[in-house]
Amino acid sequence: MQSYVLVAQNHPETNALLEVTVAKLGLHCHIATDAATAIIAAGEEALGRVALVVLDLHLPDGDGISVLKQLREKVNVPIIVLAGAEAVGSAEVAFEAGASDFIIKPITAERITIAVRNALRVRALEGEIARITRKVDGRLSFSDVICNALEMQRAVMLGRRAADLEMPVLLEGEIGTGKEMFAKAIHGDSDRSGHSFVMIHCADPASAAAWSNRQSYLADAWTEARNGVLFLDEIGELPISLQDELVKLLEPSENVKGDNPASEHPRLICTTSQNLIERVKTKQFREDLYYRINVFPIWLPSLRDRQDDIDELASNFAARFSADVGKYIECIDEQAKALLHGYAWPGNVRQLENMVYRAVVLAEGDKLTAQDFPQIAAGLHASNGAQSSAPAPESKAPYNGPAMLGGNWPGADAITLPSTNGAALGIPILTQEGEIRSLTEIEADLIRMALGHYRGHITEVARRLGIGRSTLYRKMREFGLEPRQNHVSHTTHT
Repeated sequence: MQSYVLVAQNHPETNALLEVTVAKLGLHCHIATDAATAIIAAGEEALGRVALVVLDLHLPDGDGISVLKQLREKVNVPIIVLAGAEAVGSAEVAFEAGASDFIIKPITAERITIAVRNALRVRALEGEIARITRKVDGRLSFSDVICNALEMQRAVMLGRRAADLEMPVLLEGEIGTGKEMFAKAIHGDSDRSGHSFVMIHCADPASAAAWSNRQSYLADAWTEARNGVLFLDEIGELPISLQDELVKLLEPSENVKGDNPASEHPRLICTTSQNLIERVKTKQFREDLYYRINVFPIWLPSLRDRQDDIDELASNFAARFSADVGKYIECIDEQAKALLHGYAWPGNVRQLENMVYRAVVLAEGDKLTAQDFPQIAAGLHASNGAQSSAPAPESKAPYNGPAMLGGNWPGADAITLPSTNGAALGIPILTQEGEIRSLTEIEADLIRMALGHYRGHITEVARRLGIGRSTLYRKMREFGLEPRQNHVSHTTHT
């Protein structure tokens, strides 16, 4: 439904100025030159949805304040009041009756633009005020996290559990998946929420410069975050010298007194988009530090795995940014939504946020359309319709036991390995047509085999495969493998 500004004003030149000014903000005007017409128009759904009212207190057929009250009963939107200099004394009464702004005539384009933008900003953020207040106070919680998608619901469930504990948390996931906000939600839902949340962005060149100039940089941050949270973003980029210092800081202090000395230390929440195990193997990350921070790992899904969250995320971003730039964006149309759902989002939520901001700036109406997302459209239609970004991983068949036990895969050659009990374990490398199988298929089979061989013990499977548990869970999800606790294969291999 089209949104518009209802103008109740009978001066032609002023109305012309209002129409031009409002059009620049992406809305159109419906002009009513008398009170009766304005009141009828406010309730006339055929005209569209009223986004804002501009009311002149001196209409020819009604008392201005009375008309204001009647309009307030009809529509719950901002009402900007216009009045002559002689009516300045009516301002207080107008505000009490529900006016959002009071402008003395003659009006100017600059003054009405400011008034309309401010009014639209309030309207756009009506549903966001509580969340924004909590964010300003540093008290975001998991009630602020959008999690319609099953994958995100699982992460939030773990996050809520982590909030109740004191152990270090490692948030893993691709760049742009919202790990910083997730860490703040853990902090906001914890008993430490009233204390500091100190951030260090380890991959930020500014942080590296600070480390080189101040040997006590990390120690100072540790002290500042006392009783609260020390948040280390992209900890895999932390220099070895700082890793050494962090290990020392994490050592239990013998000098701290009290029943719960750990509460005087900051809680450590770290993030990484890298494979820390690989960095441990290449001596770029301390192994003992890895096991200290990887006590409670949580994997945050990519946006392509959160299809059910895209619409709400995009709508929230549109509301926020339309308020920032002084526009009113009512919704995102269906074609634009389809475009957003068809994209792979290599930059995840951060990329969606940037794309919506650009769309709001470009939008000429009160809806975001497919034309407002030209970069996404170009990506989807590049190379004769093939998507230029990496597609979402395909879901494989559900896990139904080890890939192969005893080397008896039907119809294909296999590599067989002797097991400790004399049976043979094997993974086929050729298809039934004699073609080499993909690495992805072989990797999926290896994980299937490991799950069966170690009877579903995730920690042991991850250790034997040389990957973290969260990485194992992610790969299981990508391959469609569901974990089975204490699984025993139907094939006898004892």
